[in-house]
Amino acid sequence: MPLGVDIVEVPMMLELQKLGIDVRDAQQTMLQAREIKNIDELMLLNMAAAMVDGVYFDIAQALRPGVKESDIVALATMRLYAMGSDCVEAINAISGERCNPHPHNFTDRIIRPGDQAFFDIIHSYIGYRTCYYRTFSVGRATAPQLDAYKKAREWMDRAIALLKPGVSSEVVANSFPTAEEIGIAGEMDAFGLNFCHGLGLGLHERPLISRLSSLEEPIELKTGMVFAVETYCPASDGGLGGADRGGSDPHADRAEGDLALPGAGAADRQPVLKSASTATMANTSSLKLGWIGIGRMGYAMAERLAKAGADLTVWNRTARQGRAAGGGGREGRRLAGRPRRPATSSSSWSRPGTT
Repeated sequence: MPLGVDIVEVPMMLELQKLGIDVRDAQQTMLQAREIKNIDELMLLNMAAAMVDGVYFDIAQALRPGVKESDIVALATMRLYAMGSDCVEAINAISGERCNPHPHNFTDRIIRPGDQAFFDIIHSYIGYRTCYYRTFSVGRATAPQLDAYKKAREWMDRAIALLKPGVSSEVVANSFPTAEEIGIAGEMDAFGLNFCHGLGLGLHERPLISRLSSLEEPIELKTGMVFAVETYCPASDGGLGGADRGGSDPHADRAEGDLALPGAGAADRQPVLKSASTATMANTSSLKLGWIGIGRMGYAMAERLAKAGADLTVWNRTARQGRAAGGGGREGRRLAGRPRRPATSSSSWSRPGTT
């Protein structure tokens, strides 16, 4: 029996294979199903981001000399769980000399006057994640720090202004600074500093926009895509700290905003470059897929795969919803009478929310 899996640990995969189950890679198919978010998913993402808004207010109140990076992480973790987070996956807390080059962790470093500090809060609310940076100055910011922050914010705003349905990802990627502009040798080394990535049930989902990949393999942006837009700018003075410190602490600024692409009328649409590809996901036209669970989330995902040409057999615990999704066989969808049928009649099958 075939089983499509997008994320699996090796011991689980080996045990499934011992049972004679044909384990197959379904990651691209699941990413395809999740690329466009429905209204319920957008609401959950919005609620997850609202929690982070509250935490950053608390961080601004608590950030002062003598506090450790780990203290801020503990505060943020407690507040997120108190507000209903189901998983605080990671909180990056970077301050002072650790700002450049950019690590993704936190330490027991004690924050001092004149430090810059930036944070990335990654958590989920009912499975839907955030990736959300903010930069702070402890005390008075220096001119180079202010300049770096201004550039990082301008780069982010410039990219956000271009994120519209119908636009090529190549256009957005070209708006980001080159690796050389931020003092890094090549785009591979600079990957993940100035770019956009999808958000949803996964931290990094489709689509992804960067100078590393989007200039050669652009895609068309679509209504319902959700992005985290990230920018990073080292201090222009080469990393010198404030005069009151007399030190040489490298500083940099990190900015990030999360947004969803709304619908656009004809007047708002921008032309797509001829090189832009509309084949944004794996080819599903030849796949026979089984789908168990057609609730408000699963229905939208299965619908997307069916429209892409997949031959779907669906099952749902609630018969009425299952009949609506089966649709009398329209667009290659069939309603299964038992949950076993999607697994036995398909080349791959999935149950949303179990990975």
